[in-house]
Amino acid sequence: MNTSIESIDVAIVGAGPAGLMAAMQAKRQGLSVALFEKNRPGGQALAAHLIENFPGMPNGIRGPELVQRFIEQVKAHGIQIRKETVTNISKSGDLFLIKPTSQELKSSAIIIASGLSPKRLKITGEEELLGDVIF
Repeated sequence: MNTSIESIDVAIVGAGPAGLMAAMQAKRQGLSVALFEKNRPGGQALAAHLIENFPGMPNGIRGPELVQRFIEQVKAHGIQIRKETVTNISKSGDLFLIKPTSQELKSSAIIIASGLSPKRLKITGEEELLGDVIF
């Protein structure tokens, strides 16, 4: 059994737009980063038909396309998105202990960017139409 605990500078829980941006900024500052996402990276932006208020996108951009660009940029910085659920976070002295579904790690800082999960109506066609605009 491996009892060593991985040590990183920043742990980020959630890989929606906020978590992805935080990971890139931390990496740019020379920090080691662990980025956790229990579902698909991108969060609510994945369901957005058109995002019109994002800098550098004067004509707007479809949510899934923007998320794909984020993910490509995160990977270009050498950041791995760990597809794991964080089950516990505790504090020990000056460090945070993060317990994902795999091996525990310790971090000097933690960012919770868990976003939100909208309540679904559970009606016929809801999942197929999610993110589309119907007029």
